[in-house]
Amino acid sequence: MRPFLLPLLCLCAAGQNYEKAFAELSETRLRADLTFLTSEPLQGRLSLERGSEVSIQWLVSEFTKAGLKPAANGSFLQSVPLTDFRVDREKSGLTITRNGVAKSYRSPEAGVSFPKPGRIKGPIVFAGFGITAPELNYDDYAGLDVKGKVVLIFDHEPQESDPNSIFSGKGNTRYAGTYVKVLTAQQHGAVAVLLMPEPNRNHPSNEERRARIPGSAQRNARLPQQTLENSSLQIPLITIAEALGKDLVAATGQTANAIHTAIDRDLKPRSALLPGITADIDIVNTQTKLAETFNVVGLLEGSDLKDETIIISAHHDHDGPAFNLGAQFPGADDNGSGTVGVVALAHAFMKAGVKPRRSILFAIFGAEERGLLGSYHYADHPLRPLAGTKAVINFDMIGRDEKPSTQTDGLITIAPDTSNEMNLVGAYYSPDYAKAVEKANEFVGLRLNNKWDMEPALNVFFRSDQYPFVLKDIPALWWFTGFHPDYHQVTDSVELINFPKMGKILQLAYRTTWDFANTATPPRFVSVTKGAPDARVYFLGQPSQADLSNYAKLGVKTVINLRTAAEMEKVGFDEAAAAKAAGMNYVNVPFQTIPTDGELAKIYAELDKSGEGKILLHCGSSNRVGGVWAAYRATQKGVAPEEAMNEGKAAGLKNPALEKAIREKLGLKP
Repeated sequence: MRPFLLPLLCLCAAGQNYEKAFAELSETRLRADLTFLTSEPLQGRLSLERGSEVSIQWLVSEFTKAGLKPAANGSFLQSVPLTDFRVDREKSGLTITRNGVAKSYRSPEAGVSFPKPGRIKGPIVFAGFGITAPELNYDDYAGLDVKGKVVLIFDHEPQESDPNSIFSGKGNTRYAGTYVKVLTAQQHGAVAVLLMPEPNRNHPSNEERRARIPGSAQRNARLPQQTLENSSLQIPLITIAEALGKDLVAATGQTANAIHTAIDRDLKPRSALLPGITADIDIVNTQTKLAETFNVVGLLEGSDLKDETIIISAHHDHDGPAFNLGAQFPGADDNGSGTVGVVALAHAFMKAGVKPRRSILFAIFGAEERGLLGSYHYADHPLRPLAGTKAVINFDMIGRDEKPSTQTDGLITIAPDTSNEMNLVGAYYSPDYAKAVEKANEFVGLRLNNKWDMEPALNVFFRSDQYPFVLKDIPALWWFTGFHPDYHQVTDSVELINFPKMGKILQLAYRTTWDFANTATPPRFVSVTKGAPDARVYFLGQPSQADLSNYAKLGVKTVINLRTAAEMEKVGFDEAAAAKAAGMNYVNVPFQTIPTDGELAKIYAELDKSGEGKILLHCGSSNRVGGVWAAYRATQKGVAPEEAMNEGKAAGLKNPALEKAIREKLGLKP
């Protein structure tokens, strides 16, 4: 739909005046506010420094001018108590003792960082990926006693190369992040965690990923570290080199690579005590001080459902001065864009003058760049009941066009033109949420992309303030225009912001928030996350009877099976009867290897006519699923052909002949 018609559409929906509200989302306002936030006096808005304090006070003044209600016990400021500390890297380290022989390791072989100095000692237990996920029936700690012990674990999660994995296919679930891994080990009684890169990964390790960002090592070295004073994490994480980790795991009698392969194959734990091996961890800090930053929070109180809440969030801090360059990190996109976006929406909702049913909390978190500290603190100390928090719209970098960079090279495909594109991160945890955004987007016309939900290497899912809310089972998505070469550089300036696109994103956020705040059926959180890009469709190889029952519970209404009659004879049960017994429609559109146009047309019709219901699309081989999905997305949903092919590959398309045939159908070169 053409953007210039937007003010004429739906001027009043349930009394809502979009034209009046959207006047507050003008480029003039956004540019002026962002120019101030990135100006020299704010010194890059480094957490706990003067520039950050100025930005906090400016946000309070803007929320006051907008007419919001203070949301933190009569104040716009929620205190976030921090510990600011520096690690002594020469004295902090890890000593491994094997059968009486000790060897010590320091950074970078063993990176120690923890605010509480001291010495921790204990036997080492290998605990696979360190995951306890009851809803996925997976537990590395099953039958394992780790009380008083040091746990050694792999980074990330199993089956990252399998599009049909229970761990969200090729994407990341919430269990892949280090925060959850450490918290899980702590809950099982461990006293420390040793984290090594997963041995069979097909991407850079987390440390290698960070090193791809120019200047990251220098920034990390010059800054003290910060953590929450009363953090939920009370045991240290020690990041160890892959070679050291493999050497330790070998004490199980198997190689780390072999164990990784075995877990990927059957998802059975291979955890074990490492006989005769103990860890001695020394934590020495050169300075420690208590400090305080703030989350800035303002409320638009709702009407009949005012005790329920929709949160619109961003973070206000950035990287501060770049002393070695004689400049500062302005952080126009990261995250000046999100900050001024929340401010503009606060003015827009208040100017519209219509109360939503649910309350809207405008929250701009502190210390995100230091580890999502403001949002973790809010999630642990909520100002509004989490049980009544129905959705979180989180802005982090909503102002630029995504471009290839050293961080992303070789890891993700970026479209040649992203000037009208926005990414939604974490959609698989709430398909309802994604669907509502897509519906609102019919009036805005952005190109929405969920490619980051199918990419495990860059840890994107864990890197912004929506993540702590996902850990609380709240539908929360990160709205994100993507990385670019100016990410965390002194060149991230106002002049490079795409203000027209940013305005469209804010219009979409306004419409989505209004829908969330007034609908009778707010988005639901879904803990089992294996799904496809449009949030209606789930992919699978051959489902079991239990799988069919579980997918019915997730809201699947139609099962589309691509297998032939001969293939189905080998399944061992009547799939059609099982699907119908679970309350689902069952459709079989069989083809072998390469579908005809007629077969594709039948599948497209089934995908489209299921309407509001979710779909399970499956085949014994995910090749056919991926091929069909690529063709469907390109020919029926307007997705760019190369993007559609990438989605097909993520869904399992591997066969060269089928890939060639689909590419030809889409008019692409083989």
